[in-house]
Amino acid sequence: MRQKKSKTKEKRSRRIAMFNGRDYLIGGIYHCKCRFGHLPRFLRRIEHHFINLPFKREHVLKKLEEIICHFEVKGKLDDAAAEKKAIQSDLRLIADALSDQRIANQIEADVDISASLKSCKTWAMSELRRFGLHCSDPEIFIVDALPPPFDRASYSAFCADMGDFEQYGIKPGIYFPKNQLRPIYSRYLLLHEIIHYVLGLSHPEQMGRGLEEGICEVLGSILLSKKYFGSNLTRNLFIYNRLSSDINQFWELYLDYTRHAVVLYQRFGLEGVINLVREGRPAIKKIEAQILGEGKITFPFSAGEAKPEIEQLMTQLTFFYGRHLCVSPLAFLIHQFVKPGATIEEIANHIGLTTDACRKAIMELQDQICVSVLRPDGIVVSFSDTPMLFDAKAIRYVLS
Repeated sequence: MRQKKSKTKEKRSRRIAMFNGRDYLIGGIYHCKCRFGHLPRFLRRIEHHFINLPFKREHVLKKLEEIICHFEVKGKLDDAAAEKKAIQSDLRLIADALSDQRIANQIEADVDISASLKSCKTWAMSELRRFGLHCSDPEIFIVDALPPPFDRASYSAFCADMGDFEQYGIKPGIYFPKNQLRPIYSRYLLLHEIIHYVLGLSHPEQMGRGLEEGICEVLGSILLSKKYFGSNLTRNLFIYNRLSSDINQFWELYLDYTRHAVVLYQRFGLEGVINLVREGRPAIKKIEAQILGEGKITFPFSAGEAKPEIEQLMTQLTFFYGRHLCVSPLAFLIHQFVKPGATIEEIANHIGLTTDACRKAIMELQDQICVSVLRPDGIVVSFSDTPMLFDAKAIRYVLS
């Protein structure tokens, strides 16, 4: 019995070794509405503290408390101090999240990532069968690198169908590169890839790009994710994954396609989108051509009504979210105090700034995102929307 117990412990230890403290930290970030504009830049400032830590909450929390103290700012604010203060605020949010046992349990559910992916797959396929999409479950492959030619892409997950097998000899299924696996996030990506898998079964000879990506986002990354993870976690994952302050053409196309699919959901409901999936890629390509042409959609399938709670989340993420309301950490820290009638001197004294630094930050709010206006004499704020934006938590900060 002792020998068996020892082997079980050793096996669990190998599972944990796949992740480290950085991965645990990221799991915590996904549960927070942080105010940074770009997750990779934020991580670059702090990740070196966590990479050599084990995938254990107590180690990550202890290190977080140390860093929060290290980021403490004393004296007058400048650009560097404002950056530290903004980062410190988000670190506190993450530490609070990781103190919640329920959140810790959700992160640690991925200790055995292979088992958690399989469990998520089983759940998702059961949901799709409830929608009337009946098919066998996909195989999941955890690999050192994606098979060529897809090893050139920066995918964290990839779905191969029979078309890929015939062209490149890739066995059909959903592939995850080992170095891209993450707690929570990998399961979230799986929900997207499963829709590709369903579509690839009937028409593997056609490319699974374009509007299909948007449909995978709507059905997988939003609808299934909301059922599986809940609204808040789905919202955060979508924002960090798709609504970064940085612009990348390749990933921007995913957001464009998602907006197209959201409009389809709004007009034709879940029933309509499912019927379009059931018809397969040729029907999707026809609708895509109409959208990219004159935008007049001829939808020959039976339709239904959009569910308000799902539509609200989709609309918030794809149309309402102000992804470009991003400023420097200094402008971010002062924006709540930039009220009509307030003077530069009052704002500067309140937050601990020189008047010149305060004026520069307010001019950034005026010139870069046009949410406040200084009087021509440069002394008094004449107009400002920043109090409203502060209450909505709409403005974020960007790290260099």
